[in-house]
Amino acid sequence: MKECSETILQKIDSYLVVQASNLMNLYKRHNYGWEDTLEVDELIQRVRIKLWRILEKKEIGNLYPYVRRAVYNEFIDMKRQQKTVWPLSE
Repeated sequence: MKECSETILQKIDSYLVVQASNLMNLYKRHNYGWEDTLEVDELIQRVRIKLWRILEKKEIGNLYPYVRRAVYNEFIDMKRQQKTVWPLSE
């Protein structure tokens, strides 16, 4: 019997949180010149929503590698959407 998407998300939630936290800490530690305006909670929530939508449509075979890649892809998408704020000269 197929597990419902809510059950699957509850099962992998702690893994998702760890992956997102590790990725954010990695980029903060290496200081790539990006501003740290992104929050881990926002990243986690966006990945949860995307996973829920996908799990409603189909079953995922290798869930944990899929989650790891989804966290990374969403992080990159968030960074691409982030705008640089330049101060105005006086």
